[in-house]
Amino acid sequence: MLEKDPSEITEKNLNELKSNAVPESKTLDYKADLSLDSKDEKKEFVADLTAFANQEGGSLLFGIVEEGGVPTEIRGLSIVDIDEFILKMEHILRDFVEPRLVGYKIGYATLANTNKVIIIKIIPAGMPPTAIDSTTNFTLEKQMEKIKWMWEKCVQHLCQVKISSPEFANFKLIVLTKPMN
Repeated sequence: MLEKDPSEITEKNLNELKSNAVPESKTLDYKADLSLDSKDEKKEFVADLTAFANQEGGSLLFGIVEEGGVPTEIRGLSIVDIDEFILKMEHILRDFVEPRLVGYKIGYATLANTNKVIIIKIIPAGMPPTAIDSTTNFTLEKQMEKIKWMWEKCVQHLCQVKISSPEFANFKLIVLTKPMN
């Protein structure tokens, strides 16, 4: 089911995830809610997507309640104008991720209750790191030091370094683009 294009996923497909108790994994995450009004909510949204892009890729499903990583309710999100909401998500991804995240597709399934489950499929970024503007206390000098260090590591390993490797477990590169409003 998750191999499908996000725009082709239906309520029936989503209910199969629940009835088959398909658990969250490195490539699947359920989120009960999605709000993009505050700076912190935008940061969390971007962090979720960039985490997938920096690893193996995967699918995020918003509007699915989970317990212990297993879906328990396909509730959906109450969204009046889905096209406007998708556009808002795309603007956030365009404006606050560096380098730009291009390997994603956004779709949605309309439920019988008229709510929407938003499905975002992400392919790996390929050239890590994909980073977010998550703090405002990093100076450009510090960022450049980290970028230089990461580049040297990448060259040393013939550009096959993966962020998931143990030596990078606690590494987080933060690139400031512009303030999130």
